[in-house]
Amino acid sequence: MAALCGRLDVSQRSLTVAMRRFMGLSPHDYLTLRRMEHARQLLNGTDLPVAAVAARVGYAHAGRFAAAFRRHCGSSPSRFSPK
Repeated sequence: MAALCGRLDVSQRSLTVAMRRFMGLSPHDYLTLRRMEHARQLLNGTDLPVAAVAARVGYAHAGRFAAAFRRHCGSSPSRFSPK
């Protein structure tokens, strides 16, 4: 977040306020949403196991990824992965 704010030459507070105003999401929530969208695409379109998808979208722990995926998508990532 600090690096992004530095590149944009804005404070973290300014970026957060602007994103909430224009997107309705905090920067963290937006990033999580995009990660979950990418994960769903990977689960639907590849033969990657859930742990590999978790790593590709930035989660070090498959269990934490699965919990976040369930919160955002309403079901387990294993439901989308190949049998």
